[in-house]
Amino acid sequence: MSTPTAPAPRKRYRAPTISEELRFRILSGELKDRIPTEHELAREFNVARSTVVRSLRAIEQEGLVWCKRGEGRFVVQPSQRRRTATIGVVVHDMSLLSYPTTAQYLDGVQQACLAADYHMQLFGFNPQVEHNGLQQVLDQLDPSRLDGVVLMTWLVPEERVVQLSRRIPVVWMSRAATSPRIGTVASDIVGSNFEATNHLLGLGHRELLLVSIGADKLQGWQQREGMRIAMLQAVQSGKARWRVVSALRNPTDEWSDEFRKVMSAPDRPTAIVFGSQELALTGIGLLQQMKLQIPKDVSIISTHDVLHPPQVPVPLTVIRLHLPEVGRQAVQMLIRMIAEPTTTQEPRYIPAELITRDSTAAAPKRI
Repeated sequence: MSTPTAPAPRKRYRAPTISEELRFRILSGELKDRIPTEHELAREFNVARSTVVRSLRAIEQEGLVWCKRGEGRFVVQPSQRRRTATIGVVVHDMSLLSYPTTAQYLDGVQQACLAADYHMQLFGFNPQVEHNGLQQVLDQLDPSRLDGVVLMTWLVPEERVVQLSRRIPVVWMSRAATSPRIGTVASDIVGSNFEATNHLLGLGHRELLLVSIGADKLQGWQQREGMRIAMLQAVQSGKARWRVVSALRNPTDEWSDEFRKVMSAPDRPTAIVFGSQELALTGIGLLQQMKLQIPKDVSIISTHDVLHPPQVPVPLTVIRLHLPEVGRQAVQMLIRMIAEPTTTQEPRYIPAELITRDSTAAAPKRI
């Protein structure tokens, strides 16, 4: 006779986990009116009633729940919830706060906050302590102090962003997340590089080079994808070729030796797309050292419209990403999510603009 197996022990929850789950049920619309009793929640989560009381107290302090003596606890309707009129903005590297691109994003964020009577609290990562600092920053994104969060960073893993969205509205300006609870507003980098590549193909260039950060980073992957799609038909027919020189980060120059080698070859590219203004500035300096003239010998396109003569030898053809508009619409989406927490927001990609100037011309004839 076989011995019956004992049932597996039920998982026991902790008060912060219960608070997070109840908060998510309220913000997602699963709980709309009355909150289950303390005894019902204690049975569901397999905890003592005192643990449930601590959990409920936490979401009461956030203004999500109100208590009516003798009748229980009820969900506070979105229009009646206590607001801090403050949003958090997380920047992926505090050392980049003075960079033109970061400043443009923040300019749009500031405009939208001023128009909607919101305060802004800035959180800046120190990438040198990324591993230790990540959780510290996320812990500061407290729904009792902030109404929502805009993430201007790709340092936070998606699973952490999903966890964050369970306790506070989140708009991610880096990429679209798999969770419908996370809003997305971003520049259409794939589309912009597609358009830039087509512009060069239209000028007769058949040997193209992309200088970008690695494909393991979102910006690098998107820029590669835009050029790949635009080049697909020409590459398959054997009429064109494109190559990539990868940088570790936009401000670094460890890629210089590889760039010189590619641009010194007999079949060197006749056109280059730089993935950032930092890469473009370094690359233009290298081309000048090699006595290659722009655009007589090589056409170039830079990302971001921040480099102008005399900093560069000629006015540059650029991919203008309209970064202030990205920041502005990110805040507008977040404010809608705060007011209507159960409404799903569709991802938004802000179109870029290709501005043609003197740095691109017809491909030089091969001798």
